[in-house]
Amino acid sequence: MSQNNRKIGRNDKCPCGSGKKFKHCHGGVNEPRKPHIGQADKRLSQLTPKPQCLAPSSMKNECHGKIIDSHSVSRSGSLGMISREGHVYSTKPSIIDLENHDGNFQPKLLGAKRASTFPGFCAHHDKLIFSPLEDTPFVRSAHQCFLLSYRSIARDLYAAQCATRHAAYRKTMSINLPEEIQTYINRRNHADAIKLRDLERHKEKYDRVLETKNWEECTGILVEFEGTFPIQCSAAYSPSQDINNIEIQKLGDTSITPEIVTINSFSANRKSYFLLSWLKSNSSAPEKLANSIMSLDKERIPGVIGSYLLLISENCHMSPDWYDSLPSSGKNLAIRLINDLYSKPPARSVSMESYMSDIKISSISMIS
Repeated sequence: MSQNNRKIGRNDKCPCGSGKKFKHCHGGVNEPRKPHIGQADKRLSQLTPKPQCLAPSSMKNECHGKIIDSHSVSRSGSLGMISREGHVYSTKPSIIDLENHDGNFQPKLLGAKRASTFPGFCAHHDKLIFSPLEDTPFVRSAHQCFLLSYRSIARDLYAAQCATRHAAYRKTMSINLPEEIQTYINRRNHADAIKLRDLERHKEKYDRVLETKNWEECTGILVEFEGTFPIQCSAAYSPSQDINNIEIQKLGDTSITPEIVTINSFSANRKSYFLLSWLKSNSSAPEKLANSIMSLDKERIPGVIGSYLLLISENCHMSPDWYDSLPSSGKNLAIRLINDLYSKPPARSVSMESYMSDIKISSISMIS
């Protein structure tokens, strides 16, 4: 039994962070006082995993230097292109924000230095692994595209580790809530555990590519934009549908590890790009998703990609100049997409096209 699903002993400390024994707190007969929402956010932050280098196990003996805050979206190249006075609009989920905005996450200005960071690698491996991406011009090589994908996998693996660490706390805090909420929490915790398992399996495959330097195993499509694309993102996920809402893989059977894609919206060489990539050994669903994007009229692609990014990842960062210039309808659509976490409509049906009409496609190419 995993630590997150371990039964809490009556004399154990309550996971809510009160410092009391479970039997005198949420495990007691009387309903405990509801914690202040600020305390809940603080407790969740305390439950984040201990930082560790996510380099392949075969490289762990080379680790040195502290675990640094790695940018999943490059600070200088990507965030620097869209920032205003060193800030970007990001969504940083917190219970306080949900309480203050009727259960919705809202974009907030965040320093680019903090945006998209996660404690993923020691200083040595962050430099060693990603130098061909960070310290040399972007030339669209399979090696560089793999590194973008690898960092997305590592970042989402860390996020999944955080989510599973929060499981016991969520379950404890729901003890005195209605049964339907407890059922939802149990399902959420189970889904988080499955997601972590799947990402660990995929990370092992990406580790092997890194160890063998078999960069050609990474493939995908690369879209180059004319001008600056206003949303930068790094994510990994298992798609069940393509852009047109057509099923491309089933996700209900938890005994099977679903195929995964990585998504990167980034800037390099003063240009903006969108990279959808995957491993060739994991290609059926990703190819169908890529084909659905490439089948769109070129003028529609920027808006569809913008919607797609906001729908599938909380690790999105928006240009303040672009977001502040949107009419209320555009801002409302962006917020709707950010908060549409469970019933995702196809991105094509809720396109940001009207708000990205000045962004054109320069080229679309295959990475191989």
